[in-house]
Amino acid sequence: MSKVSKVRKKEVSGCLMGGFFGVFAIAGLATSYFMTWLPMSNLIAARGWEERVCEILSSQVAESRSSDGSTYRVDIRYRYQVEWETYDGDRYDFSTGSSSGYESKRRAVDAHPPGSETPCYVDPDDPTRSVINRKPGGYLWWGLFPLPFLAVGIGGLLFTFTSTGPRKRVESKSGAAGSATSAKSFREVVKERSTGAAASHGLLELEPEISPLGKIIGTFFIAAFWNGIVSIFLFTTVIPGFRSGDIDWIPTLFLIPFVLVGVGLISFFFYQILAWFNPRPQLTLEEGHLTPGAATSLRWQFRGRPGRLRQLTMTFEGREAARYRRGTSTYTDHHVFHTEDLLTATGFHQIHRGETSLQVPQSTMPSFKSPNNEIEWRLKIRGDIPFWPDVIENFEITIYPP
Repeated sequence: MSKVSKVRKKEVSGCLMGGFFGVFAIAGLATSYFMTWLPMSNLIAARGWEERVCEILSSQVAESRSSDGSTYRVDIRYRYQVEWETYDGDRYDFSTGSSSGYESKRRAVDAHPPGSETPCYVDPDDPTRSVINRKPGGYLWWGLFPLPFLAVGIGGLLFTFTSTGPRKRVESKSGAAGSATSAKSFREVVKERSTGAAASHGLLELEPEISPLGKIIGTFFIAAFWNGIVSIFLFTTVIPGFRSGDIDWIPTLFLIPFVLVGVGLISFFFYQILAWFNPRPQLTLEEGHLTPGAATSLRWQFRGRPGRLRQLTMTFEGREAARYRRGTSTYTDHHVFHTEDLLTATGFHQIHRGETSLQVPQSTMPSFKSPNNEIEWRLKIRGDIPFWPDVIENFEITIYPP
């Protein structure tokens, strides 16, 4: 297969992955709107509604049958007055559909027989909107249902569009030829390589696996989504209990670990923002086409303020990943089979820029990817900054078969 075909195949694969994860994201967002945002926004708004006296006209448990069984909902119709105008309502609570659990619905219906009177709550800005029960109910737990879809969709999209691999930049060692090659477009270089007109060897400029902006965007969406869901239950279940003095300890204790995770995600988000201002490394391999046993020169240079770095370490690592299924779950095991410390530098002149050698082991595996197994080679960079997020970057390197 030519290199042009491989490039096109990679582009098509990225589009397909983006479309696949996009479906999950859209499904999760749409489901979250109806099952989470809509009932929660109504619950919050109803706290400011006016209390009225409603007359129950009819009440029953409505049943919906399907091939999967029966679900139920409270069907109550009532009448109330606002400024001498009479209105009819049929909303018992803010659940968006029917669910299992017949007995709980039957108890609600029995508590509101036809002809009885009960308090209801009316929107002062729109008297046609009313509800009998404005307390949070068990139906809110269904708001967690879209979480896996959103996690898979948004996480997959971020991984697809922010993860980057190595980028090759070929330069000829002769001045005239180098100028001509650098003036060529990427498409022309790929075309020449596919026909064998240009050599596949040359300088290799590396890029981090995940860009700093990608880290910020990813942590923002994860932290915002997680804390948004948790805050809904805090403001509707826990906080009102503390304000009134009637604390429900079961949901309070249940939410503590979720709140702690949310605080950790917020802290990690601000950590990534601070890391945005770190000096950034630029790595270049003198020879980009590496095979087992090959050696090359690794050059580095920092952009930004490298004087803030107190120590710089570089590690060359080979790692194997194996995925397997156990029952209905999928697991991934990682095994580091090669580790080599390339550099430990202190002092501005050693850290700012420099050059070191990189040797690929002779008896080793080249890079390999399959659905269940991967062989990955990477450069791991760590720069220590006192009282500030450290510089931590990984750069993938492709080791070709001999």
